[in-house]
Amino acid sequence: MLISLLSYCSEKTKIGTTGFTSTDEEGGESSHSFFLRVQPQKTRLNVCALRTRSAGFTLVELMVSVSVILIIIATVTIQFRSFDSSVLLKTLSYDVAFSVWEARSYALGVRRGVSDFSESYGASFIPGEDSYQIFTYTNANDPDARPKNENGTGVDIGIVEIYKLGRSFQIIDVCVVESVNSEDCTITSLDISFKRPEHAALFYAEGYADSGTISDVRIYLGTEDGDERGVVTVGYAGQITVQLLQTSN
Repeated sequence: MLISLLSYCSEKTKIGTTGFTSTDEEGGESSHSFFLRVQPQKTRLNVCALRTRSAGFTLVELMVSVSVILIIIATVTIQFRSFDSSVLLKTLSYDVAFSVWEARSYALGVRRGVSDFSESYGASFIPGEDSYQIFTYTNANDPDARPKNENGTGVDIGIVEIYKLGRSFQIIDVCVVESVNSEDCTITSLDISFKRPEHAALFYAEGYADSGTISDVRIYLGTEDGDERGVVTVGYAGQITVQLLQTSN
């Protein structure tokens, strides 16, 4: 097939001759001839116009393709990191909530290896720290005192567990709520405790003489430069809720 096409394309144009006869003034005849170029018949596919083209990418095409691929990879990576951070923060918030619930279960139930049922259990949070503590509280001089993670006269403090937040997470803020629209986040520490046989939570925060005026406390978790906060809210009746909030950072 290829040989036939080449033969067709290289075929010379056919030239034919034709002419006519005329009579001159002296009565003689003379013949005239001329050349007539015969053009080959055109076909729908001019195979002679076909040219061989080399396959491949130009430099501009290659640079554009690589740029598009890099943009897609960067977008997917950023989205994945954001999703991964949100999942970790939400998991951490539930872990903190579970720790508070754990302290309540220790106070209301029977913890293995403990024979003194007068102990109170609580969780202690300090803003800026990357860890928090589960502690026990016993006050021999004042059994009805509000538990707090602080030594004093006749007070016996025991550290049950220290939990590290990890992954650059920290306690951003601890806040107390006295009414629906009143949130105080200027306190320097917060202790949430439980004492048998009550299910209600006991709050100890600097500047608040009576925890009965506090309706809820909130623990804000996250990273300093993050745009999300995990919020653990503990109500006066002992209810615990978890939510994620977007910040304006």
